[in-house]
Amino acid sequence: MKAWRLVLSTIFMAALTPVSLAAEPAYPAAPVKLVVPFPPGGPVDSVGRLLANKLGSELGQPVYVDNKGGAGGAIGAQAVASSAPNGYTLLLGSTATISILPLINASVRYDADGDFTPVAIAATGVQIFVVNTKVPASNIPELIAYARRKKEPVTAATGGSANPFFIAMFEREAGIRFLHVPYKGTGPSLADVAAGHVEFTVADTSAVLPLLKAGQVKALGISSLQRSPLAPEVPTIAEQGLPGFEAGGWFGVFVPKGVPANVYARLQAALEKVARDADTNAQLQQLGLAPSWSVGEAAVRNVRKENAKFRTLAGAMDLKPQ
Repeated sequence: MKAWRLVLSTIFMAALTPVSLAAEPAYPAAPVKLVVPFPPGGPVDSVGRLLANKLGSELGQPVYVDNKGGAGGAIGAQAVASSAPNGYTLLLGSTATISILPLINASVRYDADGDFTPVAIAATGVQIFVVNTKVPASNIPELIAYARRKKEPVTAATGGSANPFFIAMFEREAGIRFLHVPYKGTGPSLADVAAGHVEFTVADTSAVLPLLKAGQVKALGISSLQRSPLAPEVPTIAEQGLPGFEAGGWFGVFVPKGVPANVYARLQAALEKVARDADTNAQLQQLGLAPSWSVGEAAVRNVRKENAKFRTLAGAMDLKPQ
C-alpha cells in the first residue's frame, strides 16, 4: 500500500511540475516604469523619455516615465531603492543622484553602491568652460596663465550639485585655485558670468550655446574627449595641455539591488541593442550629450570608479553632508 502511495505521489508531482513552470511568465509580462527623479520638461526628462521609448521597443512592453522630482533627485532615487527588486521599477540614474548627493545631502538615505545596480551608462553630459568677455583668455592655457598671475583668485560661479566638483577637478589638474561663488543653479550662474559679475563657470552645452551664439560669453574648452557636433569649433580641454581630462555628468539605467539574474540579463541584452542603435545615439547628441555606452559588468565597474572618484574629491574639498 505504501508503495502505491509513493507511486501515486510521484505521478502527481510530475504532473504538477510542468504546470507550475509554465505559469511563470517571461520577463517582462507587464509595462515597466522608469523613474526620472526630476520634473518633466527638462533635459534629464528628455534623456529618460528617449531611453524609455527605445528600451520598450526592445523589451516588447511599454516602458513609461514616472517623474518623481524633489530634493535634487533624492526623492525619486529613494523610491526606486525602496521598490521591489523585480525589474518593473527602473531608475534613470545620474552623476548627481548616484555619486554626489549621498556625499553632500545628509537627508539622503540610500547608498550609492549598496542600493542600486547599474545596467547601462548611456551618455555623458558635455560641459563647456566659459568666461565673460572681459577676461583676457580665449583658451584653456590662457585661463591657467591668467589665474596664476592674477593677484586675487579668479571668480568661479558654482551652481547645482555636480558643477562644483567639475570645477574642483579642473583646479586639481591645472594646479590653480578659484574663488567659488555659489549659486542655486546653472541659469543664475551663467547669467552673472554673461553680465561680467563673475569671471568663469562650467555649464551644459545646451545652456551655454545661446549665450555663446549671442557673443555674451567666450568658450574656452569642452569637457568631453571628443569635440561636440553641436559646437565643433570649441576644442576639448584634453587637447589643450591636460591630456585625458574629462568631466561631465553621466546618465544611465539602474535597478534596485537584488533583481533576479534572469531579469538583469534581459535588461542588459535589450540595452546592448539600444546602445548600437544609430538613431538613439544621434538623438543623444542632439540633446548635447556624448554617447558613452557601457553595459552590464562594464557599467558596474565604471559607476564604482566614479563613486570612488567623487568620494576622493569630496574629501579633498572638505565637503560634509548637510
